[in-house]
Amino acid sequence: MFKLFSDSSHAIKHANEAVDKLRKEEAKTNDVLKKTKYLWLKNDSNLTEKQCNKKELPSAMHLKTARAYSMRVELQDIYESCFDRGTVETRLKKLCSWMMHSRLEHMKAFCEMVRNHWDTILNYFDNRYTNAVLEGVNSVV
Repeated sequence: MFKLFSDSSHAIKHANEAVDKLRKEEAKTNDVLKKTKYLWLKNDSNLTEKQCNKKELPSAMHLKTARAYSMRVELQDIYESCFDRGTVETRLKKLCSWMMHSRLEHMKAFCEMVRNHWDTILNYFDNRYTNAVLEGVNSVV
């Protein structure tokens, strides 16, 4: 289901996939989510004012998709603001607990993937090495 990931771009990609699957399911029963895919996949800083306002409507605040998005934002914040393994491990444990108690199946599946690759994720914070250069070369070939 999920590929191995070792850096923030892969982790956020998989979290976005989980949020989008949840949005698609929830959109079947909630018209507020119709045509809002990119509201939930982009960072708030990359949204227009109109898009931000739509996302902050009271009707959107209580959505499962909004809760899943908040989890994705927390994961992104961990990658952007944490620099030592101990802090990352503490915050990831809290995030995984939140996901597992959320009753959001797609976020639970994402959490399981994080747990399955726990050491790889934490190793990234020890070294900050990625295979991004190799992936770039591979895309050219």
